[in-house]
Formats: sequence, structure tokens, C-alpha cells
Amino acid sequence: MDEDDVEFSVQQVWRSRCAITGRRFGGHVILTLTRWNAEAAPTTGNLVLLMQNQAKLLAEQGQSAFDEDTISKIAGRLRWAEDALTVQEKHFEVNLSPQLLLLTPMDVLFSRYSASCIICIVAGYCIGRRLSLA
Repeated sequence: MDEDDVEFSVQQVWRSRCAITGRRFGGHVILTLTRWNAEAAPTTGNLVLLMQNQAKLLAEQGQSAFDEDTISKIAGRLRWAEDALTVQEKHFEVNLSPQLLLLTPMDVLFSRYSASCIICIVAGYCIGRRLSLA
């Protein structure tokens, strides 16, 4: 997990809202990103945004602390997150040759690569990961 994955989880998967109550960040509401399944690794498909009291309840009692509808809703959203990242990675797969990494932004603009590839390379990103462009 990196900063981009955390941002994706908070903003895209949970829309900055508690997965159970729907309350947003702000005021006295403190939300925390925590593992839905404590034994599994902290991945985008296993992180849930909860209010602190609900995160504590999840840590103490596990998923059984919540009703079946809530568990089903959260599981569905976590599946969506995994599917969304899989589609995104397939969409942005790029065959990066060493020559491409040495191009300047101006060279890239006049190259034969697709517009989406150009944006990824000029911005320094590929498959959601930062590249070190020399």
C-alpha cells in the first residue's frame, strides 16, 4: 500500500464516509481506515473506513458485531475496489522500453505513443505507481 492506494480507498471506495453510518469527515467525526479482515493484509480490498467507535468494535468482536446487511454492503464495496484496481491496472499497462524512459516531455509529445500513455509518462506515473524518470 502507498499513499495513492490510501487516497483511492478513502475517496473512491468509501467517498470519505463511514462505511456503516455514512457520516463524513469533519466536525467531531473522526474516521479511521482499518482492516475488515484482521488476518488479511492491509490491501485496498480489505480496508474499510469507520468511525473510531465502530473500528474499536470491529477490532474487539470482528465482523460479527455488525448485521448481515452491513456485512454484505461492505463486502460488495470491497469487491468493487478490487475489481476497479484490476481494470485500472489492465487499462494502464504499458510496455516501457528503456528508450521511452529517456525521452523528454517534448519528445514524448511528438512520439507515436497513445495520448493516455503520454499523460502517464509525462506525469511520471504508470499503473498508479511513481516512476523515477532520469
